[in-house]
Amino acid sequence: MMHLPFLCFFFALIPLCIRAENILGFNSGARLAETNLVKTEQDYLDEFELAPRLDGTNGIFNSVRLFTMLREYDSPNPYGRIELNPAIKAAIDTNTTILLGIWCSGTANIQEQLNALKLADEQFGSSLKDLVVGISVGNEDIMRYEERKKNPESDVGKPMEAIIKYVEDVRRTIKGTSLESKPVGHAEPWKIFTEQRFKNLTQTIDFWGANIYPFYQNDGNDANMAQKFGEAFFLLKATANEYGKPVWITETGWPVAGSKSGNGPATAGIENAARYWQEVGCQLFNGTFEDTNVWWYNLRDSNSGIKNRFAVAGDLQTPVFPLACDNAKSQDTLPSQSTLCGSPSVATSVAERDVASVTTTRPPSTTDECPESATCTVTITVPGTTVIHTQAVTKT
Repeated sequence: MMHLPFLCFFFALIPLCIRAENILGFNSGARLAETNLVKTEQDYLDEFELAPRLDGTNGIFNSVRLFTMLREYDSPNPYGRIELNPAIKAAIDTNTTILLGIWCSGTANIQEQLNALKLADEQFGSSLKDLVVGISVGNEDIMRYEERKKNPESDVGKPMEAIIKYVEDVRRTIKGTSLESKPVGHAEPWKIFTEQRFKNLTQTIDFWGANIYPFYQNDGNDANMAQKFGEAFFLLKATANEYGKPVWITETGWPVAGSKSGNGPATAGIENAARYWQEVGCQLFNGTFEDTNVWWYNLRDSNSGIKNRFAVAGDLQTPVFPLACDNAKSQDTLPSQSTLCGSPSVATSVAERDVASVTTTRPPSTTDECPESATCTVTITVPGTTVIHTQAVTKT
């Protein structure tokens, strides 16, 4: 009988989860959470130099996700000219790969962001090209726009149509530059990508940037963190396969300090954050999701306006909990499935809330164990679309 971690089984399909060459890093905002001061180039250098040297991580973190191309100011730009985000130069100096960000909310257009994108190409050329892994146009803009319907006075967020236009604007801007071949995507809470009404966006972008936070789910709690992450990723990956799009995890993490999430019974704290790192993070880092890039939230906090704190090394010295992965813990915590062929329960936990139906077909032999080299078809029906994942299974 097979006893593989549920998601490792589905996506790695190998007896042992061996780390593949997925990109691993952290998000990095424009300010320091403690003082709300704008970060300097040295601040970014400190972060990027620490990330690959974190105790217990074997140097696997060497990437950064940025949210804007522009330097931030406390007042309107005093220089009257385009000023690049200093994180870009710091990343180049430390050989840190970059998921560039284009900030879209709270502005009538993204022309300054586009001008900065061109300037970065002109200024750094191949040095930038060699490190950029993609360009994320916006972050959670559609979610904020949908929330705006409940609060018309808010000016945050953008509708899907605006994001699609901005994606095309970015593609036109990088055409003929060293960044022309880079994938252009968008980041949202993961459920956005599974909704049929947003399919024009999901079809347009080159990658789906998924922000997955079991902490903020209504039914998320301290005990089911790994299960909820697994359910979200399983459904999202299956939907993305239908569109032929890769899923990149642009944000995930668990707060080390703060309060209850406000959406459910989940609580912040170092103990829970450490468990989430072991039960979810270590599966991501060690190759369970071998084709999935991950930017953890977060190495150091940058948003002084939120109650919860996510930094795993806020002082840039000592991690708040041990970061070395305990293989015994990380391989036994995501939802496990002893048999794929023998029961339609392979994804019932997903079906209970997120999908319309789940059915499983199997070969003529109907035992409680998968026959050798059996092919099992799991059909997940997402409202408005049909997603089919077929995979050959070898009993071990």
